Amino acid sequence: YMSGKDVDVIYNQTQLKNIIMVNPLEYADGDIYSLENHIKENILSKYDSEISKDIRNISWKEFMSLGKDYTDEIYVQSDEFTKLFSAYTSGSTGNRKEVIHSSKTFLEMLYQMIFPLPKPEKRDTWLLPTFPPTLVAIVVAFICMPLAEGKRLILDPYAKIEDIDLEIMHYEPTCIGIVPVFFDVLLDSKRIPDDYDMSYFKIIGFGAEPMTRKYTHKVLEFMKKHNCNANFNAGYGNSEGGSEFTIAFGADMILSGSSGFPLINTTVSVFKQGTEEELSYGEIGELCKSGSGIMLGYSTEEETSKVIKIHSDGKKWLHTGDIGYITKEGFVFVLGREGIKVYSDKIVYGLTIENKVMDLDGIKSAIVVSGDSLKHESYQSPYLFIVKEEDADYNELLVKIEDMLKSVLQEEEYPEQVYFIDNKPIAHFKVDRKLLRKKYNITTENS
Repeated sequence: YMSGKDVDVIYNQTQLKNIIMVNPLEYADGDIYSLENHIKENILSKYDSEISKDIRNISWKEFMSLGKDYTDEIYVQSDEFTKLFSAYTSGSTGNRKEVIHSSKTFLEMLYQMIFPLPKPEKRDTWLLPTFPPTLVAIVVAFICMPLAEGKRLILDPYAKIEDIDLEIMHYEPTCIGIVPVFFDVLLDSKRIPDDYDMSYFKIIGFGAEPMTRKYTHKVLEFMKKHNCNANFNAGYGNSEGGSEFTIAFGADMILSGSSGFPLINTTVSVFKQGTEEELSYGEIGELCKSGSGIMLGYSTEEETSKVIKIHSDGKKWLHTGDIGYITKEGFVFVLGREGIKVYSDKIVYGLTIENKVMDLDGIKSAIVVSGDSLKHESYQSPYLFIVKEEDADYNELLVKIEDMLKSVLQEEEYPEQVYFIDNKPIAHFKVDRKLLRKKYNITTENS
């Protein structure tokens, strides 16, 4: 399915000659009426009067038929730097960029991710629900990795996020890759019985964006309640770096706020922003990666040169734009995409503020967005968005919130504005901070 509007944009703004349309049930057993109701309804909901009828579109069957009479041998020259995969970043904090990878960069990441473990007696099952195969991390970590490990991969793209609980109970996978918004569904689900047994899980890995300490505790309590003793893993990375390039094993490491340690063929270091000046342990700066899996580049050399740089040490470094620090033990801590320079000339960090606010009673979610200060020209301020707990009294919270925040935040961390919202806005499986800025007229000219 593609809408006519989307197809027009693609044909008008790219050099594509044809779009191949694949029926979602092309290789399915049975027809749409044999599917679970919630899957069937989601597929049918995509088809409306706006579906593209452009004559340049061809069906999958038409495409395959183009080669049915071809009998000659096909020779393709091997080139590990051939552009293999192109995807766009989520754009949750800035402009979306086209990221280009090759077979070499993908295989370098898989080599680092796959650990030589004994083959289990029963083949493990990896469930991939909802995610579209249009993100680098999904293709590398959630599709190629389980296949390379010999797992049974269940592709389940037509489940809505709201139905993740149904899909997990239906398939009972041993392994799953998950994002915080999926945990939102599981924690709030009224369809999972209190005594439901999730002991079938062996591995649960999460990514996309960090979870606060309080939220991680909630997830661990949920898992324990349902007899789930899975190995709980997290990672840090990005599309430009080929997916995750650090790994954190176990609840203790994750609860400490650490994103773990770098993968085996990866060096992660911290530099003073915009420079080659490497900082020492515990000093906050820009997280950069050197080693395997770095993208070929963006769609233009100018954009690429801003993030991939050859330092004076001769190494190629990917400048992530993320702020963090590394301990003497080698553990990476990520503080977010940007520091917020407040009126006192100090730098504060959104994740640090979110962690503190989440420790307060009655707060379900805390989201910090940076923006221009309305009180101090040429400076920025944090803007705080709060989703209250379901059983918390809104009026009571509204009266107490100022004193509550002052009890946990430093003066420079105090938000310029506090907004109560019903739910976290989500785009591309992450909190949509751009939408919050736009909706509440928060400008970022000084960022």
